[in-house]
Parts: sequence; C-alpha cells; structure tokens
Amino acid sequence: MEQNLPDLDAMKTELQPVAFGRSYESVYQLLYNVALLKYSTQGHLKSIGFPGVEKVATKGKLNTLCEFGYLRLANENLGIYSATAKALHLLKAVGHNLNLLPAVPKGKGFEIYNTDVFIQAFKLPNYFALLYPQFPKENPYIIPDALLVLKEERRYQLNFLEIEAEKPNWESHLQTKYNGYKRLAKDILAYYYWKAFSGYLKLPCPPVEKFTFRVMIIGSIKKDWGKGFEFRSAL
Repeated sequence: MEQNLPDLDAMKTELQPVAFGRSYESVYQLLYNVALLKYSTQGHLKSIGFPGVEKVATKGKLNTLCEFGYLRLANENLGIYSATAKALHLLKAVGHNLNLLPAVPKGKGFEIYNTDVFIQAFKLPNYFALLYPQFPKENPYIIPDALLVLKEERRYQLNFLEIEAEKPNWESHLQTKYNGYKRLAKDILAYYYWKAFSGYLKLPCPPVEKFTFRVMIIGSIKKDWGKGFEFRSAL
C-alpha cells in the first residue's frame, strides 16, 4: 500500500554523496545489479558496464552504501557485497518489481564463483532475465543456481543453470541434481511458476503441453544425460 513505500525524497537526499557527479539512475542501477547477482565484487559490478559505473562503483562509494545500510559487506577479505532490505525498498520505490529479484542474501558469499557465470549471462546478445526459483517454495527438492531466460524476437528459452565446482561426493551430488530435474519435468509446479513469472516479464506463456525447459551444467565435468541437459565449460 502507498503508505508502506519508503520516503524516496529522503533516500535521495541521503544518497547525494554517492550520486554526486552522476545521476541517481546510476546509483539505482548499481543497487539493482548487486541485488540481482546476490553476491558481487567491485570487479564484477564494473565489468557489467552500465552508464556511470566508473563513478558509482568505486570502493569508497560502495563502502558508503554499506554505511548507509543499502549494501552489506558479506565477506570483507574478498570484498564481496550483497544488497539489503533497505536497497530493495528503494528499488521498489523507483518502480522495480521485487518479484524479479532474489530474497536478501544472508551468507558470506562463498558461492561467489556463480557470479562469474551470471556476468557472462548478462553479456549474451539474447539475455533477457535471470531468476532464482526453487521447487517447491517450501522444503524444495531442487534449487537451481538460477533460471536464465534467453529471448530472440518472439521466441524465448528457459535454461536452468547449475554451476558446478568439484566437491566431495561430486557424483552423488550430480545424481541428486539429475533426479531432481527429471522429477521437475513432470511436476506442474514448474509450469505454474513460469505462468506467474512470464506475466511479470510480459512474455507469452505457452499451454502446459508445450511448456519446456533445459538444464545447463556449467563446469569442467562432462556427462551424457540425454535430451534437455547440456554440459558446458562456460556460457
């Protein structure tokens, strides 16, 4: 409701030191990117290359945003930042749909290697959106690293991303993922999720009998899991 929206004018006044020399839009874009990536370093944010990034993604301004409560230094040693609830409140006030952003992360950013792949996704010519579903929402049996939506003209493609680094019990871990996606392919939850989010993204939703997705496993491992699965070293 309107009365629950934050005071945008007060926030803009607070953000003046960060926006100085650039527009507020550059600050909003910076906060949006941090929120979307979940965990990111200064290098990640600068590599995206949005207008004004060199002015607003300095170490000093990122730390100022932490002091003001818009960002959190999730890992000081590695310089990993994440967005806060205050950042999401601001993004909502300037018109962003929070349904398209992940929940505020609480960890220390140990999955920062995922961000390298997310940045690759941003730079694809047919990149359209990056989402973070889990199935089901409560007590999920499968949590993709992300859902990458690629779009060309009137056609689009749904790609669940699994970004894999070698770990103990790797084979068992991968088998669990495989089983989870085979189950998801038969689960109406995936279709209901996309029916809602295609609306948020203003994309047409196919009838359930034509709904499909594929799974992209990014990493050094190579397997043949059949149709619908693709193993790649990078996007």
